Order: sequence, then C-alpha cells, then structure tokens
Amino acid sequence: MMISVLVPETSKAAADGIAYADEPSISEFALSERLHISENCRVRVVPAAALQALLKRSQSFAMFEKRFGQVSESKKASILALFNLIEEERTWDKTKRQEFARWTLIKRRAQTDEAKVKRSREDAATMANTMADHDRAWVERRGLLRTITDELNGLGTLRIWRDKRTDSLSLGVLADDFVAALRILLLLNLANSESAAVCGWCKKRFTRTKTNMDFCSLRCGNNARKARQRAKQKETYNGPRQTR
Repeated sequence: MMISVLVPETSKAAADGIAYADEPSISEFALSERLHISENCRVRVVPAAALQALLKRSQSFAMFEKRFGQVSESKKASILALFNLIEEERTWDKTKRQEFARWTLIKRRAQTDEAKVKRSREDAATMANTMADHDRAWVERRGLLRTITDELNGLGTLRIWRDKRTDSLSLGVLADDFVAALRILLLLNLANSESAAVCGWCKKRFTRTKTNMDFCSLRCGNNARKARQRAKQKETYNGPRQTR
C-alpha cells in the first residue's frame, strides 16, 4: 500500500492536491457517529526520491530543496546518522555505528557553526566533540531499538486526501515541513521493499528490491559469504587443542 507524504502548501506554487482531515464531533458522554470534514488545505507530495537523493548525497537533492524548502547541514547529518543506526539494526553490521559516529560529529560541528556564537576554533571543535560523545553514549545506554523508535515516534498525522493528478482519494501522512517529511520517508523506508540501503560488502549505497537485501549485487554477496567461510575455517584451524 502506497502512503503519500504531504507538506502544507504555503507559497503560490501549484499544489498537488487537497488534504482532508476527518475530525469527530465529541461531547462529554458520546462520540458522534458522523465524521465531519474540518480541514481543506492545499498540499504538496514529497516523493521517495527526495530521501534517496539525500542518502546518496546527490546534487539532485538541491532540486527538492528548491521546491520544498532548504534543509540545514545539521539536519541532513542528523538524518544520515539515524539512517546508519537503522541499517545497523536491520543488517547487524557493526560498521554502521562508525558511520553513525561520523555523521553525529558532522551534525554537532554544523550546529556550532549555525549557532553563530563567537567562539574560537578550538573551543568550537571541543564543544562539538563533547556533544557528539554524549550522543554516542546516549545511544549505548538506550540501545538501538529505543533510540530509533524515539527518533521516529509521533511524526506527522494521517490524512485522507484527494490527489488532483488522479482525481482519487488516497492515504497520506501530513508533515509539518520538509525535514519532518524526510524523517517520515525514513520511517516508511523500513517497510518498503524498494528502499535505500548500503551494501554490506563494498559499502556503496544502492536501492534494495527486497526488505532483507543486504548486498548490492550477487558478486558482493558471494564475496561476503566466502569471507565468512574463510574466517570460520581460520577460527577452526587456530582453535584450542583438546587435551586428553
């Protein structure tokens, strides 16, 4: 089932459709059986390709920013850091934690720059490193699953909306802005068979066609399997000798 991610239309640009919010009439003792359409707002649809462009760090992401709004460097790094945590939980690849740490540090450095507070270069670097260390320790204490769910919980609200392109009703999630929409796309990415991924062997980013796909190609999968076999054989060969 396709779920569209929507952001409110605030400019004079053409909107993709109309979002309808069903709000029940509530009294103290009874819930009305009739639902009333209470919202009629112009919306735009954020395509999944926007998240793909960000994760691949493609220049085409600038086109999405031009249409939906600018994303700060710290916000971009935050989404990339979260993506690597999700990939670690999804693939059990411990190297993803290193990527998470790298993007967390980039996020904190960007935040110190965006704050525009007068600090020396050394003080700014020290503050960024301290905050990044705190972020990594926080994940260790809470665990991957709790961190991921806390980051993605409560994003957006469900809407029934009319797609003007197809003139039909559809299910959508209404986000506050483009950054929230990207995080919702990251959430939907978990259940989407065609989603962004990082190859467990060559580390290149690719689009998986199955939810349990860990490698970008059969060649990389075979290389990883052979590496595991060699490691297992080496462990068996170098194992402790049994004494009689």
